[in-house]
Amino acid sequence: RDLVRSRGLGDVYKRQDNKDLIVKLSLHKAGSEERDTFLELSRKIDSEFFKRLKADYPSITESQLRLASYIASGLTNAQICHVLNIAGQSVKTARYRLRSKFGLSTSDSLEDFLRNYLSSKRNSH
Repeated sequence: RDLVRSRGLGDVYKRQDNKDLIVKLSLHKAGSEERDTFLELSRKIDSEFFKRLKADYPSITESQLRLASYIASGLTNAQICHVLNIAGQSVKTARYRLRSKFGLSTSDSLEDFLRNYLSSKRNSH
């Protein structure tokens, strides 16, 4: 990329893409803040949720467990994208596979299923 001489800075050179770098750092910071928010939410979902999902659906993967917890916590697809640092289409594909794993049809709400699953676990103890 082209280098330009900065005025008043003598021989110091500055990249023209500094603005891009600042934008990227801002996006990274926003992503980190969303991850921290999720970590707080995930602490609210106790480990029994994961154990029960694993027992009821033995073929569920660790990434599917993580996605299920994000959805049960109420995160939106956009928030999940930021937390996992993946594209929106990847979240949709992962949700589709999770829905299939649970035997849900496209008309069934994955969010409702997971929230009911979470609350039924809490009520059973």
